[in-house]
Amino acid sequence: MGNSGIVTNFILNAILLLLGPFFLWIGGALVLSRIGAAGPQILNRLFGWSPAISDIRRGLSGSGSSKSVSQLSLILLLTLSSVTLAAVKGHTGTMVDERTTNAQNGADLMVQFDTSLTEQEARNQIMQSIDSIDDNDITEISSMTSVAQTITKTKAEETMLITWVVFDGHEDTLIWDSQAIPGDDINEISETWRLGGYTAGQDARNSLDNPSIGKALTLQYTTYEINQFGLPVETGVSETTVNYAGRHRWVPGISSIESDSVIVIGENSYRELVGNQTVDSHTSTTWMFELCDESESGCSSALETLSADLKSNNGVVSASDWSTAHEQNERNGGLIFGTPGLLSMMFVVAALASVSSAFVFLSLVLSQRKRELAILQAIGASPNQVIRLVLFEIMSILLMSMLLGVTLGLAVSESFNGFFSIFGFIFQLFLGQSVPIDRNLVWPWLEIIAVNGLVLVAVIISLLFTTRRALDSDLATVLKGE
Repeated sequence: MGNSGIVTNFILNAILLLLGPFFLWIGGALVLSRIGAAGPQILNRLFGWSPAISDIRRGLSGSGSSKSVSQLSLILLLTLSSVTLAAVKGHTGTMVDERTTNAQNGADLMVQFDTSLTEQEARNQIMQSIDSIDDNDITEISSMTSVAQTITKTKAEETMLITWVVFDGHEDTLIWDSQAIPGDDINEISETWRLGGYTAGQDARNSLDNPSIGKALTLQYTTYEINQFGLPVETGVSETTVNYAGRHRWVPGISSIESDSVIVIGENSYRELVGNQTVDSHTSTTWMFELCDESESGCSSALETLSADLKSNNGVVSASDWSTAHEQNERNGGLIFGTPGLLSMMFVVAALASVSSAFVFLSLVLSQRKRELAILQAIGASPNQVIRLVLFEIMSILLMSMLLGVTLGLAVSESFNGFFSIFGFIFQLFLGQSVPIDRNLVWPWLEIIAVNGLVLVAVIISLLFTTRRALDSDLATVLKGE
């Protein structure tokens, strides 16, 4: 759909993205429940030759035709598709929140100072706060980096380019994501930058006439000095040749909107442009630090404490830690991408509903069929044959419904991506946020298999319990309908 799809109108496309998943969910359940109810006939045709069911084939001829059986299949389809949807969206939402935090905060800790500091000066300031909070989870700075910014121009067309520089070892500090860079390996693209490659944002690519991979580009850097009249005078021009390595979408810790209009080069190319002395004495107002494993609770707590201490220091404009930024994204970003906590609750509720509804509704179905089972016994069917008949019939419906329910849930999960994209667009308009993360769905097969296993166990228990009760009933009483 969209600009290159069948529906090109934005309003109509938005309505389709909003309502389509619900139509797919309800309509799909109604249609697929008929297939699920016909499970006994389907499996009878496939496995009717087996000696295990050859003597009960006649009793299967009418299976799936009753209203109660169709309702059982529909209930299983709706609950299991809900479980699948909740599991997929919950895990996906959690992953999106983490990736958004990585893109926005850039590292464990991002600090903006009121003046430009050298690496050593910034390190000393942070170490003072680390010593001040005296937390064993953060005792030293593992690595630190900043992103240099300058202006270059192309030698041929003299196109002015905003140029960012990632220094060697940046990948030890910045939390890169595979969505941010060409390819999916940060070490590979880092080596490309180190060997004279460059990446470009979408707007920068357009200004460079969309270069192909490997195409060379000569960059020039001009130095100036102020003359006696207060005017800038050109004092020299240096240049370096870099090769196009692909399009980047963002640089961790820097707005993705800014990233669109810049190119990114490595430290060696930067040295050729500005000289070793300028690089070695590099100063910046913004520095990012790798301190501990932010996924651990102790590290998260220590980062929050360190960030709060830094904010009270003179010379610090702002300090943002990964843990606090992640909590904010869970609250704010949850409105856009679906709150993981709510979806986790939905997963638990839907899982319990699947198990309980399978147990209760199956008990009702078999209670309604007591008369039919009694008739089968009256015409000579043995208790073993009745049990195998009921087991095959219900398990056929269950397995077909489970397979179709999970498939429907996966399809609805995929279709809901458009639903969340529309809400993401709306909230970005009001909140003024740019969220560059694509919602790549996460498939939690372990949770899905576990819930289906619970449903299967519940159905087997219910089958044995209700069937045994039906067989133990007095035939004459059941046949008279009393």
